[in-house]
Amino acid sequence: MWSLGAKVSIPDYCDYIKKNDDIIRKDDGVILASVMDSIGNAQGTYDNQMTMEGMGVTPLPCFHFGEDPRWLEHYIKKYKYITLGGMVAQSTPQLKLWLDDIWERYLTDGAGRPIVKVHGFGLTTPELMRRYPWYSVDSSSWVQIARVGGMLLLPEARVINVSNQSPQRKVEGQHITTLPPILRKAVEQKLLDNGVDLDRMQETYLGRWTYNMMAFDKLGKMVSDEKAGDPRFIRDQLGLF
Repeated sequence: MWSLGAKVSIPDYCDYIKKNDDIIRKDDGVILASVMDSIGNAQGTYDNQMTMEGMGVTPLPCFHFGEDPRWLEHYIKKYKYITLGGMVAQSTPQLKLWLDDIWERYLTDGAGRPIVKVHGFGLTTPELMRRYPWYSVDSSSWVQIARVGGMLLLPEARVINVSNQSPQRKVEGQHITTLPPILRKAVEQKLLDNGVDLDRMQETYLGRWTYNMMAFDKLGKMVSDEKAGDPRFIRDQLGLF
């Protein structure tokens, strides 16, 4: 809706959720359907939350980058599972500053453990996935990377350009064909070990699309395994040395 400027009726959206209740995922009784948020308008998002609840649907509330933290405090007190949004257009350094602040001040206890379940909209940057104790995240990066000719390599979580149509094939070190021979051989072997047909990846968008879907799913599981047992956020402390 935000990217295309589309209009969707809240009653129609609520009706859709009710009709598909049997196939929409739930977590401890909480339906995993987002509020129809209004990016850049915290009051508008809240009003939509109240409207949807009045129609018998309690969606996940959303707090956006740059909004007054009082909205976040309200959602934390009332809901067990919240979402953070408005992050797609922000740079990783900007997001890190903002996320450090809200995770430390609002979303965790004194030991750095999350006090609510938090979903990150449009966030699959490995550094930020690993830095905070998210309960869940999503983004369309796996689609976008495939579209521009790239694949996600694991466990490094590094993107490598492979498409024969990619302009990066003319830039040293920016495409699989312009990597140093030893590194190229290692990358090709890694793809082969994962059952990947490199020729197909170079020629077809669908091949990269399917591979990236698998790779991002594995990345999520890797991050979850790293945090298993005691997920928490401890802000970096600056020292003299």
